[in-house]
Amino acid sequence: PAAVDRAGFDGDEVEGLPGVQEGHIAQAFREIDFDRNGFIGVSELRYLMTAMGESPTDDELDEMIRMIDTSGDGQVAYEEFLTLFQSGNAVLLEMAGMAPEGYVYETEVITSTAPIDDDQLIEFADLRQA
Repeated sequence: PAAVDRAGFDGDEVEGLPGVQEGHIAQAFREIDFDRNGFIGVSELRYLMTAMGESPTDDELDEMIRMIDTSGDGQVAYEEFLTLFQSGNAVLLEMAGMAPEGYVYETEVITSTAPIDDDQLIEFADLRQA
């Protein structure tokens, strides 16, 4: 896999996500890639979802991976992860349609009203209702 080396936050802002740069997405990927192998696998996704208070089934986790795993190798590379944040992404649109009421979204891209921390990384805990 290509190294995820976009550690700086001086890059271009992600279209439809004000204040979010590709470096933010790269940092999020690195934090989810617990074993640092350059991929997000089912076990890492399970851990993340459990930490967020969810209890997905094995089938649900497999489907989540399949939805963005364009290479078909059963795991998510950074390039595949990055596509989640592109305007019009089918997964993003589906997630927006299932979102609880009271969250703020813009056009086709989820852009919660989450404040950006001093380190410029949006944390899951920072999401708040409008």
